[in-house]
Amino acid sequence: MNRHLQRHLKGALIVLLVLAFVAIVYSVATRGDVEGLIRTYGYLGVAFVMFISSATIILPAPGLAVVFTAGAFLNPYLVGLSAGIGAAFGELTGYLAGYGGREAIADDNGKNAKRMKQVQKWMERNGFATILVFALLPNPVFDLVGIAAGSMKYDWKKFLLAALIGNVIKATYVALAGGKVVGWLF
Repeated sequence: MNRHLQRHLKGALIVLLVLAFVAIVYSVATRGDVEGLIRTYGYLGVAFVMFISSATIILPAPGLAVVFTAGAFLNPYLVGLSAGIGAAFGELTGYLAGYGGREAIADDNGKNAKRMKQVQKWMERNGFATILVFALLPNPVFDLVGIAAGSMKYDWKKFLLAALIGNVIKATYVALAGGKVVGWLF
């Protein structure tokens, strides 16, 4: 495994650990409120939170913290499925930003332009696998993948399918981890 990939995997692991810590602290501090909200809105609420969380381009939102907590109160596999569906549809905002903003992206000569060119190279080699792998990782870089896919006019149905598969797997693991950790605490 090359060093670049190892560095990204370590970064993703750190993000997941920080997310878990924040979710644990939040869950412990507001257990009754969060549990009540999750039980009231259930899987649809989790899907909605993940849709909103994923629809924010570049700015991180705490959607996975809700998935982590919901995994303790609901079926974690159904939490993962509903969260993944919500996240995948939310990711379409990045795709649409790239689709509609190709000229603005092409004119950018900054650091994001260099990253965008790298992502575009990966997309040209194997777009579906690139989308799937980045959707599996808890990171804000996926927005660049969505923007690149849109700017390259990648088939939106393939984009959505790859994002769906990756996000469902990721959310299921987060929900299972939440179920175990919150279960240990209480």
